[in-house]
Amino acid sequence: MRHVLAILLCLSFCSCLPQTLTGPESAMQPSPFYLKSFPQQSLSLLSGSVTQGILQEAWFFKPGLVENSFFLNLAWNQTLAEVYLNPEITLLAAILKEDRRLFGWEAEVNVAKHLGQQDHVEINALLLARWHVFIWDKWLDMSIAMGEGLSYASSIPKIEAERWLYTNQLLNYMLYEMTFGLDLKALGPTPLSSPHLQAPHLKAIDFVMRIHHRSGVYGTFNGVTGASNVANFGLRFSF
Repeated sequence: MRHVLAILLCLSFCSCLPQTLTGPESAMQPSPFYLKSFPQQSLSLLSGSVTQGILQEAWFFKPGLVENSFFLNLAWNQTLAEVYLNPEITLLAAILKEDRRLFGWEAEVNVAKHLGQQDHVEINALLLARWHVFIWDKWLDMSIAMGEGLSYASSIPKIEAERWLYTNQLLNYMLYEMTFGLDLKALGPTPLSSPHLQAPHLKAIDFVMRIHHRSGVYGTFNGVTGASNVANFGLRFSF
């Protein structure tokens, strides 16, 4: 994850560098990137279950889900900045979305309620990096994101207490996410954009697949060396 974030930061820094050409040639060389700040907000509604496997297995539900363990999550997300390719640049134009969005950074706060074996509430705060460019973007609007932050549980999670020798209410939080969605602006007028539904500012609806990961980061948090994962799915509404 650190390598991916470093690459995104380097690309963003390069986009802000001034042109090095002088003379008439400099006026003919547009900056390849431009930045938009705070372009949108979103609200996500998700549901899932604690998985029994390690992080790498959680996407595939191996070796399975914990019996009688359910999870409801409400997430508010603010896009902090996004980097776009200049419309005058033809590089990658064949595969980029119409708005030529490349990647961005986001801040999120989500509140999760556990049901079944566990009944505690979690509050999670994090920063995310999101990548938007895929070769199938003309047909399917997709993004992937990774986030890093903190997770606070209102009480010691019972499943964590059963699995680990030590656990803690405050742990490290990581998020891995894929989204698949519809760009409502690109579709033109739809029932969801009708003023009769009072949702004229709704930009997009995405199907979300997310791994919710709490861990002690190899003992950094109160000696906790274990981790827990929740595979959850839902919808995101972007405004």
